[in-house]
Amino acid sequence: APVRAAIRTLDRASQRPVARRSLGVPEDAFVVAIIGGSLGSALLNGIADEIATSCPSGMHVLHLCGERYAATSTVSSPNVTRIPYTNAMNDVYAASDLVVSRAGASSIAEVSVVGVPCILVPWAGAAEDHQTKNAVGLAEAGAATLVAEADASSARVRELVVGFMNDRDTLAEMGRAARALGRIHD
Repeated sequence: APVRAAIRTLDRASQRPVARRSLGVPEDAFVVAIIGGSLGSALLNGIADEIATSCPSGMHVLHLCGERYAATSTVSSPNVTRIPYTNAMNDVYAASDLVVSRAGASSIAEVSVVGVPCILVPWAGAAEDHQTKNAVGLAEAGAATLVAEADASSARVRELVVGFMNDRDTLAEMGRAARALGRIHD
């Protein structure tokens, strides 16, 4: 899948402070980006709301909810930054320690190219279950944790997020594995 130059050339570590300031995210927080794709995901939005209400100390949720869901979230917390949509995905990836996302082809290509560790929740209604097929490669390579939509409860995803927050070595390994899968063609 085509990946924009701003993402292909992203150095997450060097861009992190600037990206966090740009997004209004605390520089010292563990940042989990929950991304439902350009249209948003009701399931991931519900998970983001639940996690935002029970964030452990030091965690910040960067929630890309989708424009059609922008007005539906009722959760307000200093531990969450909610964005309906952004073209600056390079900032989102640079600011994030972990991404929770659907597994569309563009999302898979982007997280691989930038080397960001992920929890992938494929959309069960995707044609020929292609999102699960997309996610399996990253999961098998150790770059992501795959959670089937049927198993993607708020409690389950929160448990995984908190586990990764407390295991930075595994996150670093996942990021390296993701980056090794990324294909960059200019």
